[in-house]
Amino acid sequence: MPVDDGCTSADHSLLAVKAPGPFERALVWAWSGNSADPLGDPVRGTTYAFCVYDTDDSDAGPHLVISAVVPPGPGWSAGAGRLMTYFDPSGVHGGIKAIAITAPGIAPRGIVLEGGGEHLALPPPGANLLAERPYVTAQLLNSAGGCWQALYASPADASNSRLFSDHD
Repeated sequence: MPVDDGCTSADHSLLAVKAPGPFERALVWAWSGNSADPLGDPVRGTTYAFCVYDTDDSDAGPHLVISAVVPPGPGWSAGAGRLMTYFDPSGVHGGIKAIAITAPGIAPRGIVLEGGGEHLALPPPGANLLAERPYVTAQLLNSAGGCWQALYASPADASNSRLFSDHD
């Protein structure tokens, strides 16, 4: 999946990734900003995809390092037109266990995505988790045309955990 250049950028965001072992893997992404991007209807037909891209020292551009697709249907619910949520404690769809998205018209819009466990596909042990040279891009896209992104330039921790923040 290539980087989508038409995404709405965050005003504030956070990306935390932890990968000490297959059952201890964890990911949290929080996004806040102003966006009129459509939520679609994931209860009945809209698919969501979360992607994290990293760059390296080559001229190849960003490359996909984390990817998860959450299909429509079970696990999704709409709460009074203000909040769309997904919950699956098994994380069977790419390790994503929870997503909460506030609806258009709620300013600022907020998104929180959480993942973890054995289904969360991360680079193998010993690999540089995210090289962050020069940046990391996280995006949430949906099949209704919605796209939200955040760019990160530096980690707060250089171990097998990575914490990125936009520092705004």
